[in-house]
Amino acid sequence: MPRNVQRALAPCMSAAYMIVQNVGIVVLMMGMALTVFCTATVARIVIPLVAVPNSFTFVFLCILCSTLSFGILFNYMAAACLRSPLVDAEETARLAREREALPLYQRIMLLEAPARYCQTCGRYKAPREHHCRICRRCVTRMDHHCPWINNCVDAENYRYFTQLLAYVVLGSGITTGVLGRIYWNVLYRGPANTLADGFYGPYGNMIRGFSTVFLFFTCLLMFVSLSLLLIWNFLYLMKNETPIESFIVKQKKRITQHSPYPFRNPYNLSPLLNVLSVFETRGDPVISHIKRGGNVSMVKLILWLMLPTLRASKCDGVHYTTFEDEVMHHI
Repeated sequence: MPRNVQRALAPCMSAAYMIVQNVGIVVLMMGMALTVFCTATVARIVIPLVAVPNSFTFVFLCILCSTLSFGILFNYMAAACLRSPLVDAEETARLAREREALPLYQRIMLLEAPARYCQTCGRYKAPREHHCRICRRCVTRMDHHCPWINNCVDAENYRYFTQLLAYVVLGSGITTGVLGRIYWNVLYRGPANTLADGFYGPYGNMIRGFSTVFLFFTCLLMFVSLSLLLIWNFLYLMKNETPIESFIVKQKKRITQHSPYPFRNPYNLSPLLNVLSVFETRGDPVISHIKRGGNVSMVKLILWLMLPTLRASKCDGVHYTTFEDEVMHHI
């Protein structure tokens, strides 16, 4: 962006940052309240509408609702409260000197400049680190600042953010499907094709009530929008890139496309290793087993990665495995 345009937009950007800083906690509380409302409405109204109390289906839906609700709330709080620790200024300065001493062809292959100094934080930035004006700090492996969690998505809480999206998409999709089936039966087949009375009151009053209608359209909107966001997020995850890094990679590839040494994102290991590098925690037995050459079925791996855990991420926000490291490891 030209500097004159940046100067013209500076007051607007400053105002936008101030608004996000001040309303972030409000948006977070609204998101938590909406989650609790949807959970309570599903448990109190929707499940009794589609299953006879104490039946197997009723118990199964209650367990499913509890599991998904816990997954959403747990990952929501973790993504909002956890962030990478402040990195060591001496270590980032050492890395900056080390990277500046590399030969020219190796410096060209780096994702970012060898030495990037943050005037606000008063230290050198770590690799993949960027300054967030809203959080007012440098953020390791910064993806973006999300107002819904009032926090930056970074090296520590990226996996919680991804799990949050997955749980919300799954929960809202199931709720939309169940309520959609009920409304379909009422509109086109008549209420005789569903339970005439719910456990907590007349069927007609509940299905036409504000809570149920609001729940249906809220879940429908969340399912559509967050499904797209989850797919978009997963595509970046498969390449081990953030939106900021994707822009840099495209620029460098365009510049070096006719060079004998075309640019390759140094952090792009392989689709599987890229995913594991984000989800791996310290002392993770399953991922360590896979990296040692062990076999784990895809279903078991997905279930393992979706389990709630408060173990710290193995990534320290400063040192990252590169494609060259993987090649040298297997030679």
